[in-house]
Amino acid sequence: MAKGEVRPNADYYCDDPVAPVVKRRNFGALTSSVMLIVAGLFLSNTFAANISLSPGAAVEFGQGVSVTTACSGSQALTVTPYSTFVNSSGAGSYYFSSVKVSGIPTSCYGVDFTINAYGETSSTPLTIFNTNATNAIISNNSGTFQLADGSTNGASISSGSGTFTITFTNPIATAGSVARLTLQSSSST
Repeated sequence: MAKGEVRPNADYYCDDPVAPVVKRRNFGALTSSVMLIVAGLFLSNTFAANISLSPGAAVEFGQGVSVTTACSGSQALTVTPYSTFVNSSGAGSYYFSSVKVSGIPTSCYGVDFTINAYGETSSTPLTIFNTNATNAIISNNSGTFQLADGSTNGASISSGSGTFTITFTNPIATAGSVARLTLQSSSST
C-alpha cells in the first residue's frame, strides 16, 4: 500500500477481543407464566364446581334451573327451589321449603302446574308438605296463580306477573333427600 493511501475500513478496525453475548434467561417471566396458567386452571375449576348443600344431592337450592313445559313451548321457565333450617331440641335440619317458578308466558293461562320432588334413585315422589302431600298443584287463572285442590292445606302461594312462589308451611322432605324436581303442566280441571 502506498504512502498516503487509506484503507476504506481502517477507522473501524479494532483488535479488541470479541466477547460472546450470553442471553440471561428470564426466570421471572417463566415463573409468572406458570403461575398464571396454574391460577387459571384453579379458578376455572372453582367457578365451574357445583355447590351443594348436602353431599351426594344433585339439587342446588337457591339456584334456578331452566325447564320447558308443554304450555310454554320453546320458552324456558325458571324453577328455583329453596330450603329453610328448622330448629328442634338437640338437632335441626334443612327442609325443602318453597319453590319459585318464573318466566311463565300467557300461553300457560288456564293450566295447572304440578311440582314433585324425588330422591336420588326413587321413582316415587317424596312427601314434601303436610303429612302426606306428594304433589303441589298450582292453577294459573289468567296470570293469577292459586293453590289447587289438595295443595291448600299446609302451603301458601304468592303470585306475581308471570311468576309464583309456593311455600310449604309444614315442610316434610329434608333438603338432603331431594335430588330432583319436576314441573308438569296439564289442562286445568
